[in-house]
Amino acid sequence: MYAEDGSDALGADTLPRGCGLYSNWEKEGIDLDQVVVTATRTPKLLSESPVLTQLISAADIQRLDVTNVEGLLQQELPGVEFSYSMNMQVNMNLAGFAGQSVLFLVDGERLAGETNDNIDYERLVIGNIDHIEIVKGAASALYGSSANGGVINIITKDVSRLPSWQLHTHGKWGSHGEQRYGLDLGLHKGLWANSLQVSYRGTDCYRVYNKCNDPIPLRIDYVPGQEVWSVNDRMVCTPNEALRLTGRLGFYRRQMVRNATESEHTRFYDYSAGVKADWHPTEHDDVEVSYSFDQYDKTRYYVPSSLQTSDLDVREYSNVQNSVRCLWNRQVEQGTITIGADYMYDYLTNTKLADADYHQSSVDLFAQYDWIINEQWELVSALRYDYFEVGSHSRLTPKVSASWHRDRCHLRGSYGMGFRAPTLKEMHYAYEAMPGWIIDGNADLTPEQSHNFTLSAEYGYGVNRFTLMGYYNHITDRITTGVPQSQSDGAHLPYINLPELDITGGEAAWQARWSNGLGAKLAYCYTYEHNPDQAPNQFMPTRPHACNYRIDYEHKFGSDYSLSLLLSGRWLSDVTHDEYRSTQHPEQGVMSVHYSDYHLHRVQLMQRWQDWLTVTFSIDNVLGYQPDNYFYNSPLTTGQAYSVGVGLSIENLYSRVR
Repeated sequence: MYAEDGSDALGADTLPRGCGLYSNWEKEGIDLDQVVVTATRTPKLLSESPVLTQLISAADIQRLDVTNVEGLLQQELPGVEFSYSMNMQVNMNLAGFAGQSVLFLVDGERLAGETNDNIDYERLVIGNIDHIEIVKGAASALYGSSANGGVINIITKDVSRLPSWQLHTHGKWGSHGEQRYGLDLGLHKGLWANSLQVSYRGTDCYRVYNKCNDPIPLRIDYVPGQEVWSVNDRMVCTPNEALRLTGRLGFYRRQMVRNATESEHTRFYDYSAGVKADWHPTEHDDVEVSYSFDQYDKTRYYVPSSLQTSDLDVREYSNVQNSVRCLWNRQVEQGTITIGADYMYDYLTNTKLADADYHQSSVDLFAQYDWIINEQWELVSALRYDYFEVGSHSRLTPKVSASWHRDRCHLRGSYGMGFRAPTLKEMHYAYEAMPGWIIDGNADLTPEQSHNFTLSAEYGYGVNRFTLMGYYNHITDRITTGVPQSQSDGAHLPYINLPELDITGGEAAWQARWSNGLGAKLAYCYTYEHNPDQAPNQFMPTRPHACNYRIDYEHKFGSDYSLSLLLSGRWLSDVTHDEYRSTQHPEQGVMSVHYSDYHLHRVQLMQRWQDWLTVTFSIDNVLGYQPDNYFYNSPLTTGQAYSVGVGLSIENLYSRVR
């Protein structure tokens, strides 16, 4: 049997130590028997991971019925905010770390390309996700560059667990022209299993109205619309119990429409493929070898017009990554030894580069020892060396984690060093990010580095689970854009290294699930940033306080009908930030802009008939909140938003009819 990401896990009952200390939680539906891999790159029960791992389970994803990963993370994690940044691309803030400092993985693999220093989050198709594992804090000792603020690993559904055949279809329709359609086809026969997912998502471009007519920096008048197509195919062959082979192919296309009257749009493409072999030569050894290809392109698309009889799609950007990875785990008497290595060839071409294209190779080697000292104590130590062909960016990064648990209590502590090497774009770009603002690459950038200290405690009492976590991050040489300098062709923003930044914060959470079908969750996050260099940052500021809640109830009426109700919401505090009075004329100085606090609430009704039909009704922003002015990090809501969704399981319907 394999873990959810395809790595070897021989099931919860064969992993070190049982989960009996948490039996009440398990019986009432809090799944601590879930196998997770992100925190140590070895299969661990969630209850016994020596590094605190936050989990968004398959049941959570099904309950929330959100359209994209952005909505899912914001619903489940306090302190996460997605906003628009320059050129109307999406930027993430995770407890003080922007998207470029949080490493997103899909089944342990990196994603190529970015949009304004963030990955393209629309690539992450919600219908193909089994669960999501979140590890906050520096994790570069295991994952290398860009893991200085944390790792979010998206684990897709396990193809080998398919029935002989399955066919799922679903659709969703909502306000502002929201549409979502999907088809999942799975086949499983003998040694082979294959899963094909096809999905389409679309929204209309719509206008928002600001109450203040005075010119305010970074204010929004239009919310862009988009159309997204995704096709993913995954095949698994299991010749015997010791070997598993996986192949995958993917295609993605997103068209962004900033204004309904424009004849010129932006398109984003991705082509991905990969193969992986999991081999278990002995009872105590497992080996993983994989190859991954990922190409992410941006194009300028011109629709046909009176001056142009055919459409035109001009590629302006392409990032290609070829990666090879090897990982070996060896179970010893008191723990597990892990040794791994990665090689990546990174290629970038763009019309805005100083030269036509750039490329570099990087290689790393890492080792980890997971030492189970006794029934209460566990110590994990890891060390990694990353070598980059371009510049003096090589780094040696350590991490040490210790955990103690007894009865219902689990204490964890860790220190980790993180780093983020400057990307090819940050070193060599010269492009107009927005009218009048030209961002210049800087070949002299040094890697961003962080020192992370984390303490956490978990306690279980009956059906309740309490979590408390505190952290401190000291960041040096943060890579960002600096103070703009006026020149004849506009304001130039060079990439620079900020000397120092401290991020201190904490989280508190409670969740419970009772046998009568009632569940509840409440979580709070506090983040404090101390930046000695007060130069205005072009990324949105971190809101210091955030709170999320969820209450859900499910009841089954007989054998054919079940009903579930969900009420969820989130609140983010206000924040004040210094902005330039004019993006075209930075010499006019800065002004203080106040971003108001806001709270959004959602109600959902889900009905299931037998095991083949699901109908969902949702109201987002139940209280009809609308901001006075729409900034880049304001919720882009125009009031209540309604949606209805339908899901069909054709194979279950067929079996009943037959």
